[in-house]
Amino acid sequence: MLDLGAGLAVIRHRFRDTFAVELIPSRSALDQVSILLGHSSVKITEKHDAPWVKPRQERLEELVNKTWSA
Repeated sequence: MLDLGAGLAVIRHRFRDTFAVELIPSRSALDQVSILLGHSSVKITEKHDAPWVKPRQERLEELVNKTWSA
């Protein structure tokens, strides 16, 4: 924990979580997010960030449905 002197405490891991949470739903490729987070594989990113992968999956399903209905 880093004390910023004004009674504020910053937890490094919170920045990392926020970074992932912002990237995954923003249509960033999961493999790219995995690299940016320093994970050794996409499987680790999927495991730790599974709650944020659902919106990505829903967008992919919409794309597939749109493609098949055209």
